[in-house]
Amino acid sequence: MPVASRWRLCGCRWIVAVVALYGARAAALDVEVIPAWEGYYAPGEATELLVRVSSPVGGRLRLTAGDDAMTSVAQLNVQPDAVTVVALPVRPAAGSVTITAALGIAAATETLVNLLPLERPLRAVVIGLGTDLAAWLAEDDVSLPVPVAASALPQTAAGYAPVSQLVMAADVLTQASPEQRHALAQYLGGCGRLLLAATTPAVDAALRAQAGCSGRFVMTAASAATDATRASAAARPLPGARALQAMHAAAPRLWWLAVAFFAAYAAIMFVLGGGNHRRASVGMLLVPVLATGLLAATWSRGEPEFRFSLWLDQDSDSNIARFQALLDVYGQGTQAIEFVQPRELGLPVNLSPGPMEIEAVAGATNIRLQSLVLSRHSLSFSGAVEHLPMFSIAKGPDGLSVTYTGPGESPAATLAWDGRYFPLPTLRTAQSWQLDDAAATIPRERLPQALVAQGDGLLVALGSAASSASLAMLVGRSAAVWLMLRPPGTEHAS
Repeated sequence: MPVASRWRLCGCRWIVAVVALYGARAAALDVEVIPAWEGYYAPGEATELLVRVSSPVGGRLRLTAGDDAMTSVAQLNVQPDAVTVVALPVRPAAGSVTITAALGIAAATETLVNLLPLERPLRAVVIGLGTDLAAWLAEDDVSLPVPVAASALPQTAAGYAPVSQLVMAADVLTQASPEQRHALAQYLGGCGRLLLAATTPAVDAALRAQAGCSGRFVMTAASAATDATRASAAARPLPGARALQAMHAAAPRLWWLAVAFFAAYAAIMFVLGGGNHRRASVGMLLVPVLATGLLAATWSRGEPEFRFSLWLDQDSDSNIARFQALLDVYGQGTQAIEFVQPRELGLPVNLSPGPMEIEAVAGATNIRLQSLVLSRHSLSFSGAVEHLPMFSIAKGPDGLSVTYTGPGESPAATLAWDGRYFPLPTLRTAQSWQLDDAAATIPRERLPQALVAQGDGLLVALGSAASSASLAMLVGRSAAVWLMLRPPGTEHAS
């Protein structure tokens, strides 16, 4: 054998040996999955999985967790013999989730995690440094108490979805990471119930400032009996997807392609028909041509079309607003749709059939959907955001008054009060309007159903204008935005 051939053969064997050694070491990938709240989850809701990964070799690690409906993805570089911890939000359709870890060219490692569906509301009791919380861990017929270490609190807002009530002491906050404190703030902003078993006035005030519903669901108590009597209420549900879709007046542009198809077909049948069966047959033959033209026009479009609707619910004396958002994505062909949404929107809920893949990237969420011709994907989001209200509402001896505190002229607004609906006149900064018996009313049938179902409050049509920096970051694209502003002291319980 020639010397050159021997060297090439030796080099190939060396490469094969190196690849085999790398694959063998990467195959020793150690994966540990810790579900939040001891594996309990609310069917149809999100939860969080904490994944710990270690490997003798470094490289690019890809983690996926989920099922056929939604897959959560994380990609990061890992160091040899180092433990990497990743929090993955998931929304299991069934009682199990598959976690796949792949490092470099090695074979992927799969781990199946079985979860426990909740049959009672979950009361999470966070064990702190020294506070005795044994009274809240007692079993009862109302809720399921689950102990959790302070270090195991969720790092994503989605991780709090199974929790009906959180019980903790103030010292827990000193042990929480920035990600855990941010997730807790989102839970409180969404009017999540928090019972402080031991606290200080400063901690109590700080937590109430982060809470929605004017902090009504942040409570202190001295016994489990007090907890049972004071913590049974829940925040009023926000409008659903159908209500938000109904508040859009204009149809998406892509749908006009279908309208143009049927209009063109009708015109051809009218011109070529006229009682002549032969010409009518020619018109029928043109149907495939029109369909082909429609598909070509659809596929030729550059980007999918988006329609974003945002509903905010806020007390007029609070700087925290709950929100419900709906994103309709109109596809063009059969290729995948990939786009980025602000991380503050939270974990999306796919209301349409088909798989969805999400990945956290640099303060945002990358979403990937599979599209069809003229398809619509509806994604729902919910959470809380800081927002400075532009109106103040006060109930005094003379009745209800509304004062505009924003710049320039007030946007269009409608006041719902005691089953009646009043158009708010245009106000300038610091100008007030008083509700009286002579005020003009709007017939109920002329109002959007979302307003009628939300009780008393001032509905402000913000349009696409963002009234705060945090709201502008939350929207991220042109949108239709409505704000339901509640008078102080309004009952939020559903």
